[in-house]
Amino acid sequence: MLNKFQIVKLFALLLFLEKGIFLAYGVETSTVQNLDFGTIVQTSDNVTVVVDTNGTITSINGCIHSGTATIGEGLMEAVDTNYISERIENLKISSGSPLIFDNGCKIEVINPTTSTENKPFQITRRWSICTGIPNSYNIDVGGTLRITGGYCPEGTHTINLVPNWTEMHCTSGWIGDCYCQDNPESKSGVLTASVKIKNSLSVQETQSLDFGTIIAMPQPQSIKMSTNGQRSGGVSSQYDTTGHQGIFKVTGAPGYQVNVNVPSSAVIQNSNGTPLNVTLVTDATSLMLNENGGTGTATFSVGGTLEVNANQEQGDYQGTYTVNVNY
Repeated sequence: MLNKFQIVKLFALLLFLEKGIFLAYGVETSTVQNLDFGTIVQTSDNVTVVVDTNGTITSINGCIHSGTATIGEGLMEAVDTNYISERIENLKISSGSPLIFDNGCKIEVINPTTSTENKPFQITRRWSICTGIPNSYNIDVGGTLRITGGYCPEGTHTINLVPNWTEMHCTSGWIGDCYCQDNPESKSGVLTASVKIKNSLSVQETQSLDFGTIIAMPQPQSIKMSTNGQRSGGVSSQYDTTGHQGIFKVTGAPGYQVNVNVPSSAVIQNSNGTPLNVTLVTDATSLMLNENGGTGTATFSVGGTLEVNANQEQGDYQGTYTVNVNY
């Protein structure tokens, strides 16, 4: 038979266990794998690449994706460090600050997604589990890469995404279930998203279109410059060269075809603003970019016909025209 002291002691012990024992708590997260959109070549100044939480590309627009590039969803490991029942709630991934370059190119990650939003470590666990077994799970992260405003420079570009969540601390009761307290803590971490841009399309004029020196005559003249650099028509000066065709070099993704657009005409003028009209032609409307040291390159030429008026005012005539190349 129990005496009064033993009865009071047993009652106090049962009361203590029934109300629960508050244990040390803590949840740690670590980045196992960063979100990687792989390697792309821009074919437009508006690009989207969507990677889901399984690391699969579900949509791609405005770019060529390298078949050898590794794609990986973001992966964070959350560990219940003190072996009790705790939970992560309201897990959100912020987009981070976009990258903006001098030419207007803007890279950003929009709509980050997770595979474990609001997933708890355990909502309820029995007393023996609450105090004895560590608990962890992985958080998969996907998202949409968006590029706007222009062609971005080559290289690997990274954006720091910020996971934010609420950590709920839990206690355990005698024989009953674990339950969470109303004392959440706000937590945050860092997850990096990256994309490698390679062989961005570029066009460089390596030789300007030049009709040489022309002697003005009492009658109009037409001077033609072929795309292979042969000039015909008009009266040239014996003291100067006969000019040459314009040449452009295109650099981009090896093995891909590009379209070439040259305007049909241009205007050149002297220092007094007196104009001359030029009709333009090119030797290519499309090109295959052949590999050269890991980069695709090709060239095209521009010629034209210069119309010189009778008794044309003398001077150096110059002007510009814009060519466009796209995939």
